[in-house]
Amino acid sequence: MEPAMFAPVAGAQTFVPHQTQGHVLCCLCGTAIAPNPTNMCVNCIRTQVDITEGIQKQVTVLWCKSCGRYLQPPKHWLKADLESKELLTFCIKRVRGLQKVKLVDAAFIWTEPHSMRLKTKLTVQGEVLNGAILQQSFVVEYVVERHMCPTCNRQNANPNSWVRQHVAHKRTFFFLEQLILKHGADEACVNVKEMHEGVDFYFANRAHAVKFIDFLQTVVPIRYRHDKQLVSHDVHTSNYNYKYTFSVEVAPLCKDDLVCLPAKLAASLGNIGPMVLVTRVTNAITLTDPLTLRQAVLEAAAYWRTPLKPMMGSRQLTEFYVLDAEAAVPQGSYGHSGKWALASCEVARAADFGSNDRTLFTRTHLGHLLHPGDTAVGYDVGNANLVDPELEKAVHKGLTLPDVVLVRKSYEDKRRRRRQRGQQARPWRLKRMAVDAGEEEAAAPAAEGRGRGRGATTAEQEEADMERFLQELEEDPEMRARVALYKDPNFDPAAAAAAVQGGMGESDEEEGDVPQVPLEELLDDLAALGLGEGEEDGEGGDDGSEDMMEAERLVATPGEIIIRTGMDVPMVRVLQGKAGADQHQLLVELDGRDVPQGSTVELHWGVYRSAPHLWQHPAEVVPAGSHRNERSGAMVSAMQPSGNGRYSLTLTVPAALVPLTLACVAAAAGQQQQGGQQQEWGMVELVLDPVLNRTGELWHIAVDGLHDLEQLCYGWRLEGDVSWESGCRVQPDLLLLDPCNPALRYFLADEASESAPLPLPTVALPDGSSAAVASTLAGLAQELARQRQLAAAGPAAAGEAAAESFVPRPDLALEEMRLLEVDVRTFAQGKGVQHPGSYLGVAERAAHIRAVGANAVVLTPSYATAKGIGLLSRAAVHYMAADPQLATANRSSSLAAAAEFRQMVAQLHEQGIEVLLQVDLTFTAEGTDAHPSSLSLRGLDYGSYYRKNGVLNCGSAAAQQYILRTLHHWAQEGVDGFCFINAENMVQDREGFILDAPPLADAICHDPLLKPLKIIAAPSDESLLPRSGVRGFPHWGLWQQRNARFGRDLMAFLAEDTPGLLTAVAGRLTGSAAVFDSDWDMPGLPGDLAIGRRPAFCINSVTVLGRQSLAELAAEAAELAAAASAAGAAGPAARSGSPPSAATISKSLLALADAVADLPSAHFVGVLQRLRQRLAPLLLPPRFDSPRDIRWHSASDALVEPVWDVEAAAEAGVVPERDGNYIAFSVRGTGDQAVYVGVNPYPHVVSAALPLPPPGRVWERVVDTSLQPPDDALMEGGTPVRARSVPVAAKAVIVLQAAVLESAGLQQPMQYLPTQ
Repeated sequence: MEPAMFAPVAGAQTFVPHQTQGHVLCCLCGTAIAPNPTNMCVNCIRTQVDITEGIQKQVTVLWCKSCGRYLQPPKHWLKADLESKELLTFCIKRVRGLQKVKLVDAAFIWTEPHSMRLKTKLTVQGEVLNGAILQQSFVVEYVVERHMCPTCNRQNANPNSWVRQHVAHKRTFFFLEQLILKHGADEACVNVKEMHEGVDFYFANRAHAVKFIDFLQTVVPIRYRHDKQLVSHDVHTSNYNYKYTFSVEVAPLCKDDLVCLPAKLAASLGNIGPMVLVTRVTNAITLTDPLTLRQAVLEAAAYWRTPLKPMMGSRQLTEFYVLDAEAAVPQGSYGHSGKWALASCEVARAADFGSNDRTLFTRTHLGHLLHPGDTAVGYDVGNANLVDPELEKAVHKGLTLPDVVLVRKSYEDKRRRRRQRGQQARPWRLKRMAVDAGEEEAAAPAAEGRGRGRGATTAEQEEADMERFLQELEEDPEMRARVALYKDPNFDPAAAAAAVQGGMGESDEEEGDVPQVPLEELLDDLAALGLGEGEEDGEGGDDGSEDMMEAERLVATPGEIIIRTGMDVPMVRVLQGKAGADQHQLLVELDGRDVPQGSTVELHWGVYRSAPHLWQHPAEVVPAGSHRNERSGAMVSAMQPSGNGRYSLTLTVPAALVPLTLACVAAAAGQQQQGGQQQEWGMVELVLDPVLNRTGELWHIAVDGLHDLEQLCYGWRLEGDVSWESGCRVQPDLLLLDPCNPALRYFLADEASESAPLPLPTVALPDGSSAAVASTLAGLAQELARQRQLAAAGPAAAGEAAAESFVPRPDLALEEMRLLEVDVRTFAQGKGVQHPGSYLGVAERAAHIRAVGANAVVLTPSYATAKGIGLLSRAAVHYMAADPQLATANRSSSLAAAAEFRQMVAQLHEQGIEVLLQVDLTFTAEGTDAHPSSLSLRGLDYGSYYRKNGVLNCGSAAAQQYILRTLHHWAQEGVDGFCFINAENMVQDREGFILDAPPLADAICHDPLLKPLKIIAAPSDESLLPRSGVRGFPHWGLWQQRNARFGRDLMAFLAEDTPGLLTAVAGRLTGSAAVFDSDWDMPGLPGDLAIGRRPAFCINSVTVLGRQSLAELAAEAAELAAAASAAGAAGPAARSGSPPSAATISKSLLALADAVADLPSAHFVGVLQRLRQRLAPLLLPPRFDSPRDIRWHSASDALVEPVWDVEAAAEAGVVPERDGNYIAFSVRGTGDQAVYVGVNPYPHVVSAALPLPPPGRVWERVVDTSLQPPDDALMEGGTPVRARSVPVAAKAVIVLQAAVLESAGLQQPMQYLPTQ
């Protein structure tokens, strides 16, 4: 059958079959859905896939409240209103993760304006399983934090520092600007404004301002004060916002200023001047006398105590022509000071040159610079109108003013000729800070268009000051070394050379001495070179070790490098050559002619690029047969003999490794130490993790498996910023002592330097030798052994042993204590001393201590000391360690010394003698920044333990804790107390301000372990105590104090016969009540100073150990008295009697003081001690207000008191008495007790009227210091005195007591002259 054919009928519609879309069921929930690549419905897809995963949902944005701008990192600030398109765009850009999806919609969600929150709803699309597109919406929350933008920060900086100097120029601020830029002190500064006479610096927080002021204190002499103003207060959180302001004043003395010193200040500086020049200004002011070349350094603190103003300044300098100059004859040792030379010059004023023939003669310190024909600038003193009170006083005392004071040589004329030839440009330049003009300075230029206004004058002066500052940098190398000078990229050497060639016809030889900056001192400006910080060429460095022989960095060109040691011949040389196209070859040769026969020569080496302490050993370089030394980290390679006594080693270095630095040390193995035994030093270094090994401020570490603890030494090594600008004194290559471990070990310095793996601290001992010091674990080993022994013996045996070894303390009352200050090294000497110069030697002289009347000894610092600044030129090495040099058995171990110290204390306690330890909390053996010697605290944390002048910072909390720990240690060693010399350092806070209630003194006297002990303050300068020392050392009723006023006033009165001291001497003889008695009437006096102390708290002494002895003082006083007696004998009113002897004066001082004496005066002092005990109710009352009848008597009439105020009596017309400086007093007690004490300060005999004795009694002489022993002091049986007067010998002290007159055996009394 044929197929049928169909054709469309005209006019009919086309049939389109209807297609129905198929549905599938969701593979998870079974819901009918349109087919999709995942075969899952939308809800199931959302449960399985989250396209917003990884997109940030919470963002923090920074907003400046002052200007309403948002921070677009990193530095752009955007201004946008709430719900604006700009803010929406900003918010979307801050969301991380949006790049993974497609953003299709975004809108804000409304939030409260004060909620500090922003919310946006974002709609995104993303491809999911098998290419399906999923759309989701989510909310992003923005936390708005307030942060002030830099612009607002500069406008509202908190705090700000006002730096002012009241001078007429700005050279100081130009110099200060360069110091700030060099040291980066302006990094935290947000704005700088130039103000009248100064600059304002603005900071973001107070800590930055304080750090900036600390920097200023190190470079210029300043003083400052600070104030704070409350800006806002949040009552809900109790947060206070203050604005701090620091006002800094720079000393107005500048270089080249002429100053007239006050007489007192000039005397304190070694009698310099009084007319001096300021030659240098750092944190101290250097003064130079141009007439004698004497120099003095005026510290900033001393300057602000006596502020000075310049008598003439740099604006008053006058130009002079030098007509003649010749070296002057030196006076003493000051003719040449190194930098200056004394010369006599004939000069003429430049303004007078050619108009008159007047010349001037002067002396100058510029003798090494000035020659005839030169020009100099100086001060025309003869024609100046000087208004200075100190100058008037000096002229009144006889000062002759010079006509001219030359200041410096002038090169202005030669510079002017150079500028005319076009040589004005300098090849260097200075960096400048970005400074905004303050309100006063900004208003100044407005006056430029109004004629000669302030603006034009200020600009001209500032330009002249800058030019003068640049000239000073060229003329002064010391000043130039403190700043950074940079090469000027705009300087054209060819143009400068052409200008020189153009002016060759002039006298260039005369201009050759114009100072210029050497090109080698100029630095490359990294900003001008296009290099960032740290991108300089070259990475090698020097590790600073003297034992390191280091080759130059490898370069492409072969060459020879010779390394020299301290000798004149090359010991090691390194030859560099090519070993191929891609290799360098180093031949290391050693001159081994001094190497012992049979020794193996090895090269310990390593290479590095930027870290000298991290040696690397590339496998391509290491020779075969080498091995790594685990102790030092160096690669050890054997060197082969190469003939002529030389040893060599060849190293091959691939070219891909250069540049690098080769460091090497050659050593000969097999050498024997003295005695045939080789001492091996092993070392292991444990690095402490601040997370695991630090708890608060305490670093700790536990090490297991240690053996032979007695021989183990250890130390601390710190790595950090080695620059002193950070306040630290870090030395990474030095081992430091443990300040809390009293176990030290001394080594021979030479042995330690050769054998120790790292440098040990080295000290110069008082005996002149040197020793290396290290902390040891021997003390821990002894403690562990003791604990094992006690555990083995049992509690009962341990208790019995402790009871047998226990020696009770003497526990003397203060009224009974008589101190003897001894130095162990010098006191423990003499015949019969088996252990001289040691602790045990002091114990052997216990009988001598008792013989001189002492029952307590004050030992000069017995902790480990070395040569340094301090008493007897000794300073502390370690405050806890006993001095090994004072031991006998083992003079290298502090533990052996500590055992002998405890033995000494026990033996003295058995003799009833207390032991007090002298402590000096000022300078230590670690020195100062001028002469540093890091041992322990200095290297660990200099800023916490020391002040900037190198003195121990007793105001620091860390130092206070360490000092208390030290005192606890010695208290447990058995000492009975402490005497703190230079105690004025203990009353200062961390910044050096004097406190009425210093925390350290408070903590010591109230510490439970230290309170029962005797604590004595012995300040060397009482004016540095609170309230200028009027009430002494802050005591809380517990501190004793050495009364320095007693010795000073008694020496001036008795030995020097100084008039006008009767009131002061009377106060000293009765216990110095003005200092030690309570005083609640003085306004503003705190309780710890107003409270009183018993008279026994006052320690009266005439001499101090380390200064003049009593015998020397008495000998000088005897010479003065003999001279005065000889002068009086020649006068019309000559007085009879021979001059006093030194023995008389010495015994008179002993009779008035609480001091003890040497052995020749032992009998005299012993009787005095017994007399004091018997007459204690009269002479030594327990309290100042104890009832007693004390009366004062003059020499002429016993019923009349001495004339206390001589000047007031003279004004009233009272005729002074002949012997008006004689002083005496009598005391009557209960019953018939009475005593009379008389003191004759004159060099002649004085007849003193006596008061009537009690009824039925007669005066009996028991002490007369002018008599020979044993008649000079008697307990009883003295000569009775029945006359109304008694002669008192020159410089003598007499003591009379009331005694019953017995008829039996009565001797005929001496017939004294009646009262005249």
